[in-house]
Amino acid sequence: ISVVITTHNLFKQLPVCINELLNQSFSDFNVLIVDDFSTDDTRSVIDYYCEKHPDIFNCIKLEKNISESNLYIKKNSTKFI
Repeated sequence: ISVVITTHNLFKQLPVCINELLNQSFSDFNVLIVDDFSTDDTRSVIDYYCEKHPDIFNCIKLEKNISESNLYIKKNSTKFI
């Protein structure tokens, strides 16, 4: 299963979301985080989790706000998203 998190300036909320995923009893999943050019400290949160759990997290940081980060869902190769 793949979980896709799209984010823009969610510095405070993102760790809560990610920690809930990590605390699940089901562990056969990966997470794609797509940051839509956040201007707060969201990217530092993303970096932290991608470095701490490289086997679970894949991170994409867009260099401009395109509001179409859901396009990355289409590129996913797992059966369930």
